[in-house]
Amino acid sequence: MLASGAERQVCEGRLLETGLSPTAGTNMDLQQSRAASRYSCSRKLVSNFEVGEQVLGRGGSATVRAARRRHDGKLCAVKSLVFRSLSQTQMADLRNEIELYLTLDHPHIAHLEHVYETQKQLHIVMECLAGGELSNRILASEKFSEEEASETMRMVFLAVSYLHYHRVAHRDLKPENFVYASEERDHLKLIDFGLSCRFTENTPMRRACGTTGYTAPEVLSSRSYTNSADLWSAGVIAHILLTGEYPLPSCPFAAMRELNSSKPWASSRFTCLSPDAQDFVKSLLVISPTQRLTASAALRHPWLSRAPVAIDNSVLQSLRRLARVSASDRLLAMRCTSWSESGKAARDQFLALSGEEGVLTFDGVVRALNLEDARSRLEVEAVFLTLGEAGEISYSAFNAAAMLSSAGNSADVEDLSVFGQFETCEAACTVAKQPTWTTCRTSMLGHGALLLRVLPRIC
Repeated sequence: MLASGAERQVCEGRLLETGLSPTAGTNMDLQQSRAASRYSCSRKLVSNFEVGEQVLGRGGSATVRAARRRHDGKLCAVKSLVFRSLSQTQMADLRNEIELYLTLDHPHIAHLEHVYETQKQLHIVMECLAGGELSNRILASEKFSEEEASETMRMVFLAVSYLHYHRVAHRDLKPENFVYASEERDHLKLIDFGLSCRFTENTPMRRACGTTGYTAPEVLSSRSYTNSADLWSAGVIAHILLTGEYPLPSCPFAAMRELNSSKPWASSRFTCLSPDAQDFVKSLLVISPTQRLTASAALRHPWLSRAPVAIDNSVLQSLRRLARVSASDRLLAMRCTSWSESGKAARDQFLALSGEEGVLTFDGVVRALNLEDARSRLEVEAVFLTLGEAGEISYSAFNAAAMLSSAGNSADVEDLSVFGQFETCEAACTVAKQPTWTTCRTSMLGHGALLLRVLPRIC
């Protein structure tokens, strides 16, 4: 789906063979362009990454190894699969996973950096999350305090709400699929979209899948189900965080009997919780899918709700600056800055502006910034016309605007155009690291004060 031109010839008959030819300048195709820029059949993995022998994990036909980017030494995780070892069903699942994953962009979803396809293998390069799985922290502490559990579940639901807004069901939510960015940080991210799929209101899902103990009863006991199955799984996670125990038997019929008798709520570990925590879990572990909290409603629940974050009024100025450069320069700037998040402050700003759905929309920005005058609203509309992808501004674009702004608020807009002088971020960083960078900048580019300040932060 994502290859084009000569790359389609290399990939013919393989995973993403149908190609994608975005029309430059149209908002719907910005997301496709960004996805296509991270998928390659013609370039080799080893040209950009040094893959080590350390195995980070194995699952099914996949092996995940540690790797380092050659130009900056940053640690990544590479998931590799051999095509001949996959069945037709597995190939279809893999194709679905890649095509879906390439479109996701959220602070609480692990970032997919690049996909390399050869005639024999597929390599998926992801950010390396070194903090360990949520399941490991549960085992280490047996159970979380209510404050820790609440903050953890808020991050879980920020990711799930974003997925559901985009009509994506994860279908395998469990502590093993939430990983911390580092041991020092409590920034949690969702991984593994192998069972994920898109859904519509009129087309329920039918495939029985998931992990025993976390799968909603209707997934195993009925012919169809909806994205509400994810909310049941999240409820199980919440119960485990708070009590250290599974709430129900894995058998759906036994689970229904215990819920009908209210047995799970009689446990001493559950009854000692605050009323809000108890109500939160009970509102998710409901037999009827239509009676469960939605992801966005869960974020409004008293147990998860937080005081609003003050919005920095310079956010709009930063986005406006990014919108004023060419599409090609902007795309490369977004790819470069995606290597390094701008920090918790910018992430909190994005989450505050994006609301419960985790999506930065025109109405959400106008409402969050309390813009009532026509001129300000027109300025926001102009930004969305340029940066918007199907009506929303991506986290990558917001992150790029934040990083570039923090690197040099006084720099001219033209400084951003130096990104367009390079075909890839690797090329830009390679030049920036040369001892003769100042001379190169002057003779080759003629300007670039902003890039000179930005590259040391991202290379």
